[in-house]
Order: sequence, then C-alpha cells, then structure tokens
Amino acid sequence: MGGKQYQTLNIRFNQEGGGTDFEDEFRYWINTETLLVDFLAYQYATDGGGVRFREATARTEASGMVFQNYKNFKPEEKSTPLDSLPSLWEKEELILLSEINNTAIQVIPR
Repeated sequence: MGGKQYQTLNIRFNQEGGGTDFEDEFRYWINTETLLVDFLAYQYATDGGGVRFREATARTEASGMVFQNYKNFKPEEKSTPLDSLPSLWEKEELILLSEINNTAIQVIPR
C-alpha cells in the first residue's frame, strides 16, 4: 500500500474461551520500517455483521506510548473479505464513516 512494505497480523478466536464475539476477525498491517500499525481491519458479527477498515492518520507519543487517530471506512458490501480492503482503499472505493481523533491524551502512572 502506498509503495510501503507491510507484515500482516491476523487474529481469530476459538469458540471455547473466545467470548460472545469469538467469530470476529482482526487484521493489522504493520509497517516494516516503522513497526507501527498503519492500517487495521476487522470483521464482526454483531448487529448483522460487517467489515471496517481504518487508516492511521496522525500519531502522538505520550510517556513512551503511541496513540493514533484513524479514518474509519466501510466497503459497499458488508461481506467483503478483509484481504480485499487495502486494494479498495487504494482505489478510493471505501466509504468514509467517521474519523477517530484522540484529544487531550493523558497518561497517568499507577
């Protein structure tokens, strides 16, 4: 995506011990140069199901931790496979649903 190299991490759950949302699936695209998550996607079954794709738009570091803002997208078809989302994003064929912006970040030591 965007000429950058990524490692992908796919997360699924077993039914036993996986909670009520055990069928959900998550995918992370980790930039091989920065080791940060540039994109993430998930497939969910709640409320009829669907998929979402998020693009990291800004990063803030506080107390050695990285916090990211995201643009939150969805495809036209809620049954779209997670692996198809990056190419749809590159072709600008995803629908922007919202922006997730972290403001006034505070890290409170315990």
